[in-house]
Amino acid sequence: MFKNKSQSIAIIPARLKSTRFPEKVLAKAKSRTLLEHTFENTQKAALFDKIIIATDDEKVQKHAQTFCKDVFLTCNKCKSGTERIVDLLKKVPDIVDDQIIFNIQADHPTTSEKTLKDIENILLQDPLAQVATAVCPITTEKKFLSPHIVKCIFDRYQNAIYFSRSPIPYIRDWEMGHSCFQHIGIYAFRRKFLDTFGKFKKTPLCETEDLEQLKILEYGYKIKVAVVEENPIGIDTPEDFKDFLKIL
Repeated sequence: MFKNKSQSIAIIPARLKSTRFPEKVLAKAKSRTLLEHTFENTQKAALFDKIIIATDDEKVQKHAQTFCKDVFLTCNKCKSGTERIVDLLKKVPDIVDDQIIFNIQADHPTTSEKTLKDIENILLQDPLAQVATAVCPITTEKKFLSPHIVKCIFDRYQNAIYFSRSPIPYIRDWEMGHSCFQHIGIYAFRRKFLDTFGKFKKTPLCETEDLEQLKILEYGYKIKVAVVEENPIGIDTPEDFKDFLKIL
């Protein structure tokens, strides 16, 4: 079913029971759910040969099937979007090995085509890299200090050094100038690497910070980092959803 010449596939993990905003993927904005907005925005990018929705709930599955032809139920014990994608790939083993698999979070309904292309390009430019993601500049001290904003530092070759909820790097004086970046939670993986990721066990930094990407670094793999201009909306709370409604 999935064996074709396509290069990139987008998988949207859609968990129903979010902590800060229960059932947010089904929250309606202008007659369409958040999940539907994310799907349509991903489709509009014209970058993917196939878009798949992976969910842990039949309620979400039934809704998603009204607009997406490839919808799969996955294990309800998955702790992250990437774990859900790994579980999906076990159920759909005929996705060929040379694919690039994007993890598009269901609560990111506005990510631009340029950002997605930048992530794909930086991965393709390094044949040794297995994962790529994106960051954007942090422009306010409030965001820099917030534990809800994940910060990223990277080397001159755009390889991630570390991700943290703490403010990194340390800035002695915000007014004197700064160079700090916010992580955007979108990933592109080489297909074979996801099989490897599925074998990873818990790691100390990943557990401490509750950031799944640290597990990749702790096992010694590189994450390429594309620096982009936009800061796509991520909807974690009802207040974030209200801001999204204003944009619509």
